[in-house]
Amino acid sequence: MWIGVTEILQIAILIPCTGNLIITIQIQTFGITRTQPACTSCSYTSQIFFTLSIIFAGVRNGVERVSRLMMPVLVVLSVIIAVYSVTRPGALAGVAYFLVPNPANFSWMTVVTAMGQMFYSLSIAMGILVTFGSYMKKDVSIEESTEHVEIFDTLIAVMAGLMIIPAVFAFSGGDPDTLQAGPALMFITIPKVFASMG
Repeated sequence: MWIGVTEILQIAILIPCTGNLIITIQIQTFGITRTQPACTSCSYTSQIFFTLSIIFAGVRNGVERVSRLMMPVLVVLSVIIAVYSVTRPGALAGVAYFLVPNPANFSWMTVVTAMGQMFYSLSIAMGILVTFGSYMKKDVSIEESTEHVEIFDTLIAVMAGLMIIPAVFAFSGGDPDTLQAGPALMFITIPKVFASMG
């Protein structure tokens, strides 16, 4: 089961229902167990109507207009979480683990994993460019737009690393088993960050 924007929106809707993120959600490998079925149904229903209203509004009046608002908000929230994670006690060890190369941890599997992430990330970016390309104005440079996507994709990836890896060291002491969790690491660590934010 893939956890994406839909589940993150659901988490945001579930928090007011229970008042406690940790009690509401028990994170497993790639699933989320919900303990509030009525609230879950309400959040899914409101989420579906919200998404449908954006889709029915079209690309320019729906997706583009909502993205212009939601993407900067997402980036600002990510910066806040990254700063908070990096400033926790013990988090600087996580920053060093994340940013300082360690040849002892290098293997060919590291290269394969990095290339897989690169192709996945850039293929999504390419899909977005192709989708929105038909709506671009004639005076917009495709090359310049592609460069912006590459730059922002890299910056957001580094910021995501600064949100998660230092938090693993701050809240789990850099547990090697936690660090090997893969994509689920975000859904293991970020709830701990939110809980500590109070």
